[in-house]
Amino acid sequence: MSDTSSSVTSNATVETFTPDVHARVRASAGRADRLRAFLQGHLPAGVDVEVVLTPAVQTAAVLPADVDALVSSDATDLERQQAAQLLDGIDAAFLVLVTTAPAPLERVPLNDQLTADHAHQFGLAFHELLHILKTAIAPIAALLDAEVDPEYHQHVHELINIVEDGAIEHEAIHGANFSDTAEIRLELTRRIHSQTPDDLGDGQQARL
Repeated sequence: MSDTSSSVTSNATVETFTPDVHARVRASAGRADRLRAFLQGHLPAGVDVEVVLTPAVQTAAVLPADVDALVSSDATDLERQQAAQLLDGIDAAFLVLVTTAPAPLERVPLNDQLTADHAHQFGLAFHELLHILKTAIAPIAALLDAEVDPEYHQHVHELINIVEDGAIEHEAIHGANFSDTAEIRLELTRRIHSQTPDDLGDGQQARL
């Protein structure tokens, strides 16, 4: 007669120590390499980027490959030592940080986590690529430092981002420079991160 209790315990142990394949893929070196190859394939010669998959960003961000830029950015949650470790051995103009958080299946027309994560991370990377190609990142940062009080930096930066995001995504979707696949990934990413009235609970308000 088999020991049912023992079998259940054994199965529970296996489940506990089996790595989460979805999490491993989202944070894998292979995924980072493919994202970097995708970005470099659309960048002009002489502009190098490095991709870092990290939980330190909620979505994604492109920043100069500089410790101060990483630490001071509102998009990251990094200490100086962590930023220095990220940049160790990196020789690139820009660092593209992409989240390792899972794509929420309830917000996209996909029911497979691996597929959703793939589309989500590539969509985020594509959005940051558009910023590299279309946004004057360094001049805008310098303008904020020179003309805006530090306490308002985040708010002004968010307003600039809202305008930029709409413009660059519209150009990418309706222009002829990118494939339909890139457009689909961008649309999926927008669905995930766009707030709708359904996202607000009773008594909550959306404020800008």
